[in-house]
Amino acid sequence: MSLSYEELYRIGYNMSQYNFGEILHNGLQEVIKEHLELVYERINAAPQATFLQQMKSEWDSFNISRSQVQDILMYFDRSYPVKRRKMTSGSLTMALFRDMIICDSEVGERLVKILLDQIENERNGESIDWYVVSAMTRLLVELGADSQGRFVYGHYFEKRLLEATTEYYRKESKVYVSEGTLSEYMIRVERRINEELDRVERYLDRCTLSQLKWITETELLLRNQEKILFMPTTGFRWMLRNDKYEDIHRTYRLLSRVENGQKMVLSQLRTEVIERGMEIVENEEYASECQPMIDAFLVLKAKYDKIVADPTSEEKTADKKLLLPVNEAFEHFLNAFEGTPEFLSLYIDKLLRQEFKGLSEDEIEQQLDSLIALFRYLQNKDVFQKYYSLHLSKRLLYGRSVSEDAERYFAIKLKEECGSEYTRKVEGMFTDMKTSEETNANFKNSLTEAEEQALPCSLDLNVSVLKIGVWPVSEVASNGLPILPHDVTEHLKLFISKYNESHNGRILKVQNTLGTAELRAKFSKSEHELVVSTWQMCVLMNFNNQDSLTYKELQEATGISEQTLCRTLQSLACAKYKILLKEPRGRDVGETDVFSFNAAFTNRGFRIRVPTISSSKENDKEREDAKARVEQDRKPQIEAAIVRIMKDRKTLDHSQLIAEVVRQLSPKFRPEVSDIKLRIESLIDREFLARENERTYNYRA
Repeated sequence: MSLSYEELYRIGYNMSQYNFGEILHNGLQEVIKEHLELVYERINAAPQATFLQQMKSEWDSFNISRSQVQDILMYFDRSYPVKRRKMTSGSLTMALFRDMIICDSEVGERLVKILLDQIENERNGESIDWYVVSAMTRLLVELGADSQGRFVYGHYFEKRLLEATTEYYRKESKVYVSEGTLSEYMIRVERRINEELDRVERYLDRCTLSQLKWITETELLLRNQEKILFMPTTGFRWMLRNDKYEDIHRTYRLLSRVENGQKMVLSQLRTEVIERGMEIVENEEYASECQPMIDAFLVLKAKYDKIVADPTSEEKTADKKLLLPVNEAFEHFLNAFEGTPEFLSLYIDKLLRQEFKGLSEDEIEQQLDSLIALFRYLQNKDVFQKYYSLHLSKRLLYGRSVSEDAERYFAIKLKEECGSEYTRKVEGMFTDMKTSEETNANFKNSLTEAEEQALPCSLDLNVSVLKIGVWPVSEVASNGLPILPHDVTEHLKLFISKYNESHNGRILKVQNTLGTAELRAKFSKSEHELVVSTWQMCVLMNFNNQDSLTYKELQEATGISEQTLCRTLQSLACAKYKILLKEPRGRDVGETDVFSFNAAFTNRGFRIRVPTISSSKENDKEREDAKARVEQDRKPQIEAAIVRIMKDRKTLDHSQLIAEVVRQLSPKFRPEVSDIKLRIESLIDREFLARENERTYNYRA
């Protein structure tokens, strides 16, 4: 007998209306059970190869029937189950399928085992029908919870899936950690993690994602992080030394997912950078030369700038977490060498004097920016300031700077880093040089025809007028003033006279050792323009009237000290350009030596810059003077910091005061605790502070 949909619906409606709901409910339950027994037998009889397809077919068919039953018993489901607290037809059919086919049954066990086998096969590289697998996992999710409140997907399948995953990756990690390189292993780990994420997207429930991801990362990374980081020939530090940038970022990215992984990577990074930096600092070949050491620092900085660059950023900005240990490491080894501030200033001095020739503006700024990056790591920036000011003064006064724009660019960068007070004297030097140009132009324009005719000869005199306190002049001019040639002296007197007329109340003090001169020299076969120092000029001008002079005669005529005269004569008679001849020949200069003008001198170039010979003792003295000035300048800065702090706090413990002073002064320099104690005692003696007890101070002003 066959009935239409409308007739079936009417029967269900009438049975609900006339209190036959229980008979309908029980009858429905018996019919479904009989049907599911047949379904169970068909599924269980299916061979292993087609089991999932058979299960899917039966489930799809069952779902269609369930939907039809729900439609027919729609009115019944709204009335009888609500009143009697029974399951609706849809819930009843699902519960019966769950309990009879899946839960605690041979078919359910086969289903779970085959699903796990399929997943393992795919992990091993085999192709599977993941669409069928997806249908089966959705089936388990849709079945909800069993009679004991346990979710079918989680209790019967997910739990065993996670256990199988743990075992699978534990075995795999042991094999690949012991056999492959770190690079190969991390590539495999990344692929495995992505595969598991893709697996969830295709045929597992989303609730499995977090646990599956955690197990994969734990077994492949967390349990092996020490082994993979410390692989002797292919580990993380080997990657750093061999510029394996992609592998480094992959290792950092993956280990950051597990507990303490990122911390261990950053610790290894810091240790590696410190070791590489200390190798440079402790290299004896670099101990006396600034260029190889600073070059090595710059190469190392460029290398780690590339390592810390975030590969996911379009602008390749630095990853802040990676940058921190690198910065700490550079600060450590750069300040481990006491001479770093001086070497850095000397390196900059060399660049600005000669190395920037032929470079574009962008290239110059790029190199200076890299040096500013090293400057940031200096703890004693005030020491660098002293050396930089000294070297800058020589470049400006001797006219040896390649680019004024580059000089000002670097000064601006220093100002951005340390503030306007740090570069106040530097800016004052630039101002003095600019003002001097205007002063010299005004002097030349103010000369009358009578004044010009009264001068013994025509020469182009340019005087630099420098402010006391801005220029580190005393350190350079420490050997007394030479006797200038008569022509130069007369021009200088006239300049001073004119200057005093227009600047009342100012006193000019001549410091003639810091200048340069351009001399036109006529030799027997050629004529050249010689660029020389003041010392060299004073010596050479004496050969205008005499062909040869003894050492004693030159010393009398120039008034130059013995040490400076020896070096000056060596630069003119024993160095690259032999403008003078010495008898007897030799490198050393003695009191009995005789010097004569080398008329046979020749050179391809017309303009020749004659180099000077520096004294190691003089350099040592400059170094000691700079150190003394630094220590002297630090005293008022430490005292000012103490007074500021105590004025604000009124009363403060000794250790707290020390810590606060160090914190405030750290951007400029790292004060010694002993120096702070001495300044505290000095302020107590001058009654700025008072002791409340042995460990506490009060502000008294």
